[in-house]
Amino acid sequence: MGGDTVTAVDWVILVLRVVLPALILPAIVIPLVWVERRVAAYARKYPAAVPRPSHWGGYRLVPESFEFWQGGEDRLHDRILYRRAGSGRWRIERLAP
Repeated sequence: MGGDTVTAVDWVILVLRVVLPALILPAIVIPLVWVERRVAAYARKYPAAVPRPSHWGGYRLVPESFEFWQGGEDRLHDRILYRRAGSGRWRIERLAP
């Protein structure tokens, strides 16, 4: 076997990293031009605001805090807490991993 021979493991890695995303992504991604045209069409149809259907209900959520974290090595996660401080401002705090 030569140095340019693709092994079964190499083939699986190639399919998972290159071929599969290339096949899936075009089906998921919507062209920006299409989105812009739709937005312009709705802006012409509803110049002030899009009316809410009468059968829609729901809840208004007013969060007091948000926590974001990014996983780190050896469980040393980077954790950031945004806490409402009043008058529309947020206090940012770094939390222990």
